[in-house]
Amino acid sequence: MQDAWLLYLLLILGLFVGVILAVHFRLLEARLALARMIGYGLALAIAVTIYCWVALILTHQFTQTSGLDDTELFLLLLPALLLALTFHGIEKFISKYIQQALHDDVYDTREVLDKLSASLLTADNEIDSIMRRSLAVLQRTLQASHAYLAVLNSSGVIYHHLSVGRETPAEVEAFIKHLPKLSGGLVTQTDKPDDSLSKLLAADSSEVLLRLGTAENNSGFLLLGPKQNGARYTKQDLALLQTAAKDMAIALDNAKKYEQILHFADTLHRTIKEETSSLRRANEKLKNLDAMKDDFIATASHQLRTPASSVHDALRMLNHPSLTKKDREELIDLAEASSEHLVNVVRTMLNMARLQAGHFTIDKSNAELVGLTEKAIEQVKILAEQKKTKIKLIKPNHPIMTRVDAAKVNEALSNYIENAIKYSPQRSTVTVSLLESGGKAIFEVADQGMGVPATEQKNLFQKFYRATNARQEEPDGNGIGLYVVKNIAEGHGGKAYYRSIEGKGSLFGFTVAMEGLPADK
Repeated sequence: MQDAWLLYLLLILGLFVGVILAVHFRLLEARLALARMIGYGLALAIAVTIYCWVALILTHQFTQTSGLDDTELFLLLLPALLLALTFHGIEKFISKYIQQALHDDVYDTREVLDKLSASLLTADNEIDSIMRRSLAVLQRTLQASHAYLAVLNSSGVIYHHLSVGRETPAEVEAFIKHLPKLSGGLVTQTDKPDDSLSKLLAADSSEVLLRLGTAENNSGFLLLGPKQNGARYTKQDLALLQTAAKDMAIALDNAKKYEQILHFADTLHRTIKEETSSLRRANEKLKNLDAMKDDFIATASHQLRTPASSVHDALRMLNHPSLTKKDREELIDLAEASSEHLVNVVRTMLNMARLQAGHFTIDKSNAELVGLTEKAIEQVKILAEQKKTKIKLIKPNHPIMTRVDAAKVNEALSNYIENAIKYSPQRSTVTVSLLESGGKAIFEVADQGMGVPATEQKNLFQKFYRATNARQEEPDGNGIGLYVVKNIAEGHGGKAYYRSIEGKGSLFGFTVAMEGLPADK
């Protein structure tokens, strides 16, 4: 029995000496060594005590007989077998509570890594959720007083960041510059006290800088403050961080790519939606243009047929023997007016075709604008006489010489004057003005007609557009005259415009830029 107790004491002494040596050679942390020594000692003491008591009871029972046979000897081995099978469980149970009492930040590395892996595998794969959950696991395990986690993009700029227990570090850019230089991807404040990075950590009140990813591909970094209990980070802590850094870098890179894919998908969806809406609007516009084109063709056909028939009938009747000289003069005037109208319709249609094909050109030459204006008024004289309309001209007292496409300016001005006569009541006055101001020549035609509804004025110079009251007054209009005027004015560096006249009437105008006159060749 004495030999058993001696063996017991030798085992305890050997365990104690082994722990002392491990601590001396820094194989174990002091508190961890103490916790393990006490745990192993208590577990061994309990196991040996149980064995000794069982052995004593069995020995006492067997020694009352004549001796020990083989079966009884085997039964004495049962306590030893029981000791072998239960020692590990007893030791683990006791060590758990001893370590919690003496070493409150103890943890199982494998268990922590499992929790970290679970936090990195989120269902939504959102980078903010991954950062928040993984940082919570590490901070809770290591009991860091504060933490800062940053994810970088491919250019080394912060993509996302999360701070717990502190504000964003003031020297965050300085930490990013040091990341490629980290040996092993990790540094503590006490590694090299005189090093610039250690000083930077001290100034930031941080204890550990951990790089996520490799020196060539920085995924981000983690800053940890001092432990809440004032202890240093252990080798176990640093090994845990280095292992965790690899898993976190992979998870955060994947989440970053997933977020970028989602952003691209959203952008693509939004672009497709916008383009689809644009196509729908364009399709509706094309439908409207197609309908207006059909209406234009039908109207143009009618407008061509009417003056052509008038010219044909007037010429056929000229030689009728019953006609007087006055009748013949009236027929000639009718034929001339109809042919002029026919030329204007054809010219408008040709200009429209050129605009559609992109071949609308402005051929400028020297011209005198006062005479050009008087000629345009003369061309609509017959139409004015038919409606008993008076045309009043306001012009400067001197010639205005410049370079313009005389035919197209004449067409634009004639269009304004004809419309003013058509849409004004009989015996009204149409005022034609030619002004010069700010390097531009200004043509304006004012009438006493029906005007244009306020809601429709913005559409006046669009292709094929005609105001509602104009369509009711003159069903034969084609809706392209004002569109052509707009292009003629813009081709001369000017613009076409409309203003309502207070009371009743309209004012249509357009401007052309004045140009110097080069010497004629």
